[in-house]
Amino acid sequence: MNKLIFVEGPKGVGKSLLSRKAASRPVGAIVGREWTCEPWISDIVNMADNYLFATDSTTQSMLYAADRRAHMREVTDWLTDDHIISDRGPLSTMVYQGLVGGVDLDWLLALNGVAMEGVKVDATILLYAPFETTIERIAARGKEMTQLEEGQLRAAWEAYESLRLGAHDANGHLQHFVEKWKDLTGWIHFIDANRPVEQVEADVMSTINRILGAE
Repeated sequence: MNKLIFVEGPKGVGKSLLSRKAASRPVGAIVGREWTCEPWISDIVNMADNYLFATDSTTQSMLYAADRRAHMREVTDWLTDDHIISDRGPLSTMVYQGLVGGVDLDWLLALNGVAMEGVKVDATILLYAPFETTIERIAARGKEMTQLEEGQLRAAWEAYESLRLGAHDANGHLQHFVEKWKDLTGWIHFIDANRPVEQVEADVMSTINRILGAE
């Protein structure tokens, strides 16, 4: 069976670059890997980002769930031929609409259960780095941010950190939600992205190869 892996993390952590590299680099006998990303359908994304919905996390959740369901129909077909590595997945919904947007996590879980119906997720790789590092990397791309945008990025970064730390702590306040979302995220692997890109890439590749059974 081919496998589906999501690569997650806050903006600026390097997930898009690393997930693309992981999908394109063959190791051993495992060559067939395809890269994809979420959000998937530009028209739905434009609706979700429209000023009418941008501050309504519940409506955004439903739009992104529709986008995910359409995306997963495609992914199901692709999995017959290749392993699939996706830049973002259900964990982004948990963070952006749930932890940051305040939408009930159990409701989001049920909604995304419908979006992911019939899809088996093998793993999610969560990249993490200090907030200052993510900001520096975004700035290096020539992206200038307003104070509002930086505040929004910090909120998401803090949510990812609380998820990461909670998952490592048996008494963490998010531990029970992480367990509930396991079917939608697979086993979560945490990788420190606050290192030279070559080291992080090697760690990501090694993790993916273990998931795929290449090591």
